[in-house]
Amino acid sequence: MTISWNVEERIQTGNDNANHIEGQTSSETFFIFAPGASHTSRWHHEDIIWGNGDADTLVGRGENDSLYGGTGNDVLYGGDESTSPDSDDGYSFRTGQFTNASRDAGKDFLAGGNGHDTLYGGAGSDSLYGENGMDLMYGGNGTDLMYGGSSHDIMLGQDGNDTLYGQDGADLLYSGELGDGASDVLDGGNGADTFFLGEAADTTGGGLNVDWANLGLSMAGDVTDLAFTAFAPQFKIAKEIVPMIFDGIKGIMNGQTSTLDRPDSDASATIADFNFREDVVIIPVNQDVYISDDTNGDNALSFKYNNSSSTQIFADLEFEDAGTVFGDSSTTYDNNAEDAIQRSLIDSAIYIDSNGATLGSEGGTALNIDSSDLENLGSNKFLVLGAYSGWNLQGGNNADYFYGTNHDDVIAGYQLDDLGGTSSSPGNAGNDEFRGFNGNDIFYGGAGNNYIDGGNDSDTASYFDSTGAINVDLSSVTNGYASASNGFGGTDKLYNIENIVGSDNADNIEGDNNDNILSTGIGNYSVDENGNDVQLNTPLVTMGSDTLTGNGGDDTFVLSGGNHTITDYTVDFVNDEVDKIQVDIKEYFEPSGNQEISFDYTLSGSDLTLSFSGEQVATLNNISSSDVVTVLKNIELIGKEDFTGANRVVDVLIGSESNDSLKAFGYEDYVSAGEGNDTLTGNGGEDVMLGGDGSDRLEGMNQDDILIGGYGNDTFVFNKNTSTGGIDRILDFSDAEGDVIEIDKSVYGISSVNDVSFDSSTNELSVDGSVIAVLENQFGFNVFSSLSLVD
Repeated sequence: MTISWNVEERIQTGNDNANHIEGQTSSETFFIFAPGASHTSRWHHEDIIWGNGDADTLVGRGENDSLYGGTGNDVLYGGDESTSPDSDDGYSFRTGQFTNASRDAGKDFLAGGNGHDTLYGGAGSDSLYGENGMDLMYGGNGTDLMYGGSSHDIMLGQDGNDTLYGQDGADLLYSGELGDGASDVLDGGNGADTFFLGEAADTTGGGLNVDWANLGLSMAGDVTDLAFTAFAPQFKIAKEIVPMIFDGIKGIMNGQTSTLDRPDSDASATIADFNFREDVVIIPVNQDVYISDDTNGDNALSFKYNNSSSTQIFADLEFEDAGTVFGDSSTTYDNNAEDAIQRSLIDSAIYIDSNGATLGSEGGTALNIDSSDLENLGSNKFLVLGAYSGWNLQGGNNADYFYGTNHDDVIAGYQLDDLGGTSSSPGNAGNDEFRGFNGNDIFYGGAGNNYIDGGNDSDTASYFDSTGAINVDLSSVTNGYASASNGFGGTDKLYNIENIVGSDNADNIEGDNNDNILSTGIGNYSVDENGNDVQLNTPLVTMGSDTLTGNGGDDTFVLSGGNHTITDYTVDFVNDEVDKIQVDIKEYFEPSGNQEISFDYTLSGSDLTLSFSGEQVATLNNISSSDVVTVLKNIELIGKEDFTGANRVVDVLIGSESNDSLKAFGYEDYVSAGEGNDTLTGNGGEDVMLGGDGSDRLEGMNQDDILIGGYGNDTFVFNKNTSTGGIDRILDFSDAEGDVIEIDKSVYGISSVNDVSFDSSTNELSVDGSVIAVLENQFGFNVFSSLSLVD
């Protein structure tokens, strides 16, 4: 209902339902409490309106109104009930009738309170406070002051000289159109924020379509998953990151494709606290816009454009306080830090439009983008700067200073070759300084005496291109760093590095008491432009024979060709420390060659040797007989799948962390499932099958298969009795873990468990007098409790 009052002060009160309450014009103060039932109330004064409970709509209309949403998802209008930034027209009271009237814009105070609120300041110099909850805030016309509050907020300054504070959460801040002398200040506050220097899409009639789960591009993905095969970060940026950025821009533009105007010559914007580790800035640009370090202040970058008469700075990017960025007591950035931040930002910038994308400054690397991924941008072009994902930074022959992000970065002191050939002059690289901060980063220092600080998470120093053997002991720390002889005659200082990738030479690599990944070097693979591995025609014997030492923790030893020594493989169930071995299997056989598919192990004294395809891959020192089965359970095959063996003679199938179903294609195959509850099925050849963690089902086909169930209650299936059947080897059967051998009675022509026998002296399992499997390293097998007979 609508309530009109005589001209005197009144208070309106109801219950805690949803309310629709409107104030009025005039300079008197009118108090309205709105815990009442849904109604419309108008008055002819400055208003103070409380929404209190539930989802309220509060309309201040004219003059200087104060609106408090309270709890619930509220909508607050400082002006009239319109999304127009000019809305503040109210009504005049004339002989009992309300009529339209124009008057000066009010200076409104809007506070959303708890809940996900929408605030419209309207015309005038307004103050908007989102407070708790994910809020959507429009400043409107005038000089507005806006505070996002404690969660993820979207804030639009719109017209006028506005100041926006995102405060906590991952916020999205729009400056509004940079025109008519507007001078905006944007401060994201805590959290990974995204800044848009320009106006948002037309929001009249319902507001932005907000995807709160993916607010801000600074939540984007990473360049590398820390895989120890050759990878192409630029291709991943092209195939995954740019389309993701484009989707974000589409959301920001709300479907609008009209050309965005260039900023006026007297307009400017300042981002006051840009944290390159986590924030992103998006700028609609014309062809004459560029980035410069010629700024209006220190510790900043500027954005300029050229016209016929002058060069105009239209935006400054001021860096977050040094202490906040570095997490210490720093008060300023030194010259090297400024250089590192500026260069890292510029080299990682992406220019994107409907025709494609470029990585780096204009004239940088063109990314191979499918045009269908970039539809609907119209004639607009965007510059995307900051932590839109992990960065791919590559230097030159001089000293390079690069900083990463809070995502997974790839940082190199020289130009990496993404196609598997020779990288550009890694031996001429200077004395580099790299900092990774958060994320799982990988660093390539090259020659020189390099300073590498991985920061938090699990970081890797790679010596993939080293021409000589490397020597690194992560457990030997002096003044906070471990020293690494880098194979070029230099010594690197390694801070907060957990993982090492060796060279093709005879390296000596030792970990520390953290969970290390120690790799013998990248394999002989290149990467095509679709991100697929391609086997190179190079000999397998090019890899060195390395010495690897974990020094405690749950270490992972990655073997990529060559015969290596692991000095301290750990099996310590008391302290929950068990190491893992990953084998890049295609480094030990040619898929189109004549090598056999096989796995063998031999314990001689306390030395355990492991071999694949007749190639010895590692010797593990100090292994007891009781440790052997644990070692076998912790072997995993890595690398890309290969379905292209000659006449499908050899295939490699690699699973994921999910529940996989992997079926071999015939002849001889390597099948490795990884984590999850997987089903592995042979197909007539002599297969090597590794179940990995989880409750797996392995069907070997009785063709002299080698089966390792891994951890979990696994089922070894015998449901094929071919005329050429062989004897399978099960290497880790454990009744204690719930392993079962399943036999199809109809296939083998048996009727009961009495037709099955087990010889504990030879570990042979027989059906109707014929041996079908040998249970090596078995624990607790019993014909009556460990068998499952099915029809």
